[in-house]
Amino acid sequence: MARWLPLRRCESLEEVEDDINALLEGIDWGWVRVAENGRFIEIIHGCYPVIPQDDERRSWLVPILEGLYTEWLVEQGGDPAFSARMVGPRRVIGAPVTFHYGRHG
Repeated sequence: MARWLPLRRCESLEEVEDDINALLEGIDWGWVRVAENGRFIEIIHGCYPVIPQDDERRSWLVPILEGLYTEWLVEQGGDPAFSARMVGPRRVIGAPVTFHYGRHG
């Protein structure tokens, strides 16, 4: 998906946020806020597509977004050993989701 929707080369996290928001708007996948947060880049994603799910059918959206944010930030010069991972407790469906891009472990 990151290859299908590449970001332009950005000079700041503000530009990254603007470019991601423009791409997400084009496919009606919501909005993001991107900021440095200690040792991670924090990505908060809201108004994403809601996928019907239950204990037997897990959403495919989280792994797609983790891969998408990982690829986009690596392409912007991020460390290839870093990745984006969803953080925090299980959320109410439709509530904004938080991802951290950095070294996990």
